[in-house]
Amino acid sequence: MKNSFPKNIFIFLLLFLSSFLLVSCTSSPETLSKEKNCESKTKQEGLLLAAKGTLLCNIVIPERMELIESEALEELSHFLAKAVPGSTALCAFSPMKGKCNIYLDTIDNKKLAAKFSAEKLKRLKREGYALKIAPDGIYILGKDPSGVLYGVYGLLRKHIGYRWFHPGPDGEHTPSYTDLTLPFTEEYSSPGFATRWPGGDLNRSYTNNQAKWHVRNGLQLACPKWIYFTSNKFINKETMRRPHLLNAYGGHELSDRMCKRVERAELFKKHPEYFGMVQGKRILKYWGVQPCLSNPAVFERIYQGIKQILMTTPRGGVHTIGSDDTPQFCECNDCMKGIPEEEKKENLTSTQFFRFVQKVRDRLKKERVPGELYAWGYHNYVQPPKGDLQISKDIRIYYHAFSHCHAHALDDPSCALNVDFLRIIKAWQKKGISMLFNEVTSCLPQSCSGGDTCRIPDCRAVVYMPMERMTARTLRKYHELKVKGVSQFMAPYEIRYPGKLFTKNRRNTDMALSMWQQNYVLAQYLWSPETDFDTFFEDMGSKYYGRAWKQLKEIRLILFDLFEKGPHMFSGVPPQALGEMMSRPGAVEKIEKLFDEAEKAVKDSPLHLRRTEQERDYYNESLLKMYKWHKKNAKPALTLPKISSSLKIDGALTESTWKNAPMLTGFLIRDTGKKQKAAFQVKAKYLCNEKYLYFGVEAKDPESKQLSAYTKTPSMKIYQDAYLDLFIKEPNGRDFYYQFTINPAGVCLEYTRNSGTVGKQISAGTLVKTKVLDDRVIFEIAIPVSKLNGKNLSGNKWKINIGWAPKLTGDMNRDRDPERKALCLGTDFHLSYLDFVVK
Repeated sequence: MKNSFPKNIFIFLLLFLSSFLLVSCTSSPETLSKEKNCESKTKQEGLLLAAKGTLLCNIVIPERMELIESEALEELSHFLAKAVPGSTALCAFSPMKGKCNIYLDTIDNKKLAAKFSAEKLKRLKREGYALKIAPDGIYILGKDPSGVLYGVYGLLRKHIGYRWFHPGPDGEHTPSYTDLTLPFTEEYSSPGFATRWPGGDLNRSYTNNQAKWHVRNGLQLACPKWIYFTSNKFINKETMRRPHLLNAYGGHELSDRMCKRVERAELFKKHPEYFGMVQGKRILKYWGVQPCLSNPAVFERIYQGIKQILMTTPRGGVHTIGSDDTPQFCECNDCMKGIPEEEKKENLTSTQFFRFVQKVRDRLKKERVPGELYAWGYHNYVQPPKGDLQISKDIRIYYHAFSHCHAHALDDPSCALNVDFLRIIKAWQKKGISMLFNEVTSCLPQSCSGGDTCRIPDCRAVVYMPMERMTARTLRKYHELKVKGVSQFMAPYEIRYPGKLFTKNRRNTDMALSMWQQNYVLAQYLWSPETDFDTFFEDMGSKYYGRAWKQLKEIRLILFDLFEKGPHMFSGVPPQALGEMMSRPGAVEKIEKLFDEAEKAVKDSPLHLRRTEQERDYYNESLLKMYKWHKKNAKPALTLPKISSSLKIDGALTESTWKNAPMLTGFLIRDTGKKQKAAFQVKAKYLCNEKYLYFGVEAKDPESKQLSAYTKTPSMKIYQDAYLDLFIKEPNGRDFYYQFTINPAGVCLEYTRNSGTVGKQISAGTLVKTKVLDDRVIFEIAIPVSKLNGKNLSGNKWKINIGWAPKLTGDMNRDRDPERKALCLGTDFHLSYLDFVVK
């Protein structure tokens, strides 16, 4: 039996509604006459809600109301009146003769439930609703109180014509009627996904605009527990109705649960064994490595912190365990015990992380601590453990989908990224584990090399990706795979800035608007994944842009085509991918012409003109800007000289052949695209013959003999060292490329890649010799052409990039020298090549 409204609040509401009804029902004789003439409100074609500018509705107040049902009543009354300007919807405790009576309640109301199919009501899922428009009124029954509110919004969207495209005053489409008749219908609607949290992070917003946009579009609020007590009326009601979904913190938490940051140095002096070990040393540096999770005292500290949060009023909620934001886990003997060899070889930490999570879960259950436990799938523990570790099925995996390619279909066999992404999903499902996805949309490329870490207050870059058509397809596939839900990490509307996570710049303040189409499509498809996209797309655009839609639709279709046939788009793609995407001949010129026409079409409609100009501005500050950058910085192909002799690989680079070889320098800082100063510069020479591609590289460094070279055999641990990277695309290599990573000791890790994320280790037989001098490291490298599926025939074009990442021994325990930056030929290690033509 559901709880009734608290008595004092119920009395207040009764008094308020009584006075409201008194005013509403006190009409002039002329008005009373009009109402009397509307007795025959039911027409053959449907139910009459308004006639001659007067609402004929009476919302029947449920006998017992929870907070959420009072919200449903208020929202329905507000929006009905707004749709018929100057009119008012009545509210009463019983039906009114001559009115269109609207009944709100849950399916527990047997009398109202009898109006529906008992079997169909039974099949409603949590938060679902049944809606009936019949000759005797409108019936909205929720599976639960939440379903009542979602049913009200369903009526307003589907049958009255409201749309809430994005938060804020310009995001609403409000219909206007003088007469309104609704066709008779009976429908049952349940959410396609149980968890629906996209479109902003309320932890950093706390505004009604953001919160109401979520709920009006069928989404849920993912709020922290403390917001349960907020004075914000709407958010308070929303959170009180589902305390089981309150965010009980978590995330990047392991070090912070172990101890407060200010206590870290002192704890390290007393108990260095609490801290993670790398290369045989315990590491103090915050977020340099995870704590030593095998240490019983560390477990106890972290566990008690999690337990305290879950036991805080209101008890329970969802706690999500995540690692510190570094892929490095402790390498001590106890932490490495029982790790499968396959995980060691691939530098995976799934067993280490989920062994710890399982131990936390077992203790919480033993002590009967309320709440749900989620665990991130992140960094190098996105895959399920390779060994025998069993994970309880009540632990949900919150998968950070960094490797999901948004440009291509999830089940596209030609997209290696999504092939691997789908493989991992199915591996988790094979273990019976439920999954929720964080799409990390904020990390997609924009016209700023800083991306989501940009700290420039006046940066005008925006995230603007034409991805909603592919998103609809992805969500249908997720639904087919029985995924629990989807969220995304984005700066919300009216964002506040309590910390350093978001800088107050245009990228963050405008994200809810620059990506409004994506957010709106997510909301629709999380509730109704079977929605026909073309119909939905037409409705969305025509209502938002008015007469400009003809041109903006054509623009969007062009952008869809460029996006879906362009480079891979996953979290962390460098900005130049946008320029590459826009490089199809004639596309930019066509789009510019269409924008001009669109603005002319709505010049006499201030709202539609404002929306159209905003759309163009976002396009200009992202796609167009990067297209111009790409065009301006395009470099002619370099000559890759072909020699007839072979070179001795000795690390000397003293032969006359090397002395006469062409040289590249002026390497750029990876994060900023600016030239590094000479003291840390790199010089690279290059040659080829029929058997090898040759590279001679000198990396200058005043502390070259202190450069880390700990790794002695090829493995992913090489990235703990200083390393040189060679990225090579063979002629006609398409998206597929090779990466060769070499540390100062000459250890070479060879593997194939696709767009920077999927790697498969190979044995190409690369010859490497290094020399560490007082002020530089010399690398001499010969890569067998036969292993690259190519031949050095004249005219062949190779795409090559070279990167250098200096790291000193002991860097894990100190902040890296700010002048010692990662460098490369382009602006990023991956996907940033120069063309070399063999001659």
